[in-house]
Amino acid sequence: MVEETKLFTRKEVKDNSSKDNVVIIYDNGVYNVTNYLTEHPGGEEILLEQNGEDATEVFNDIGHSSDARETMKKFKVGELVPRERTDKPKTNASNESSSEGGSFKLEDFKDWKYLLPTALTVLAVAYYMYYRLKSSNSTTN
Repeated sequence: MVEETKLFTRKEVKDNSSKDNVVIIYDNGVYNVTNYLTEHPGGEEILLEQNGEDATEVFNDIGHSSDARETMKKFKVGELVPRERTDKPKTNASNESSSEGGSFKLEDFKDWKYLLPTALTVLAVAYYMYYRLKSSNSTTN
C-alpha cells in the first residue's frame, strides 16, 4: 500500500505552528520536529526560532552532517504544494555559485567584517616599516 504524501501551503505550515507543534520547511519538505526539541544538539531555541518558517538556509549554513540529514527524515510529515516550492533547493545554491569560474558575488563572502581590521593592520605595519627604514637611512647619512 503506497502512502500518499500530504501537501501543505506555506500559510498552513505557519498557521499550524506553535510551541506545542513545531513545524519547519526544509528543501520543500515539511517536518514536525516537536518531539526532537529536547534531543536537538544545538538546543531547542534554534528550532523554535524557525518554527513555521523555511529553515533551509539556516540548516545548510550550520553545516549539518549526513547523520543529521538522515535523522531529519523520520520527522517528515509532507511537502509543500508544487506552486509554492522553490525552483532549486537552497542546498545546492551555495555550491553552484562558488563553482562558477570567476564569478564573484558579494553575498558569497561572509566575512567582510574582518576585511577592514585586516587592511588597517597591514597598512599600519607597512607605515611603521617604511618610516623605520626611512629613519634608519637618515641616521646613517
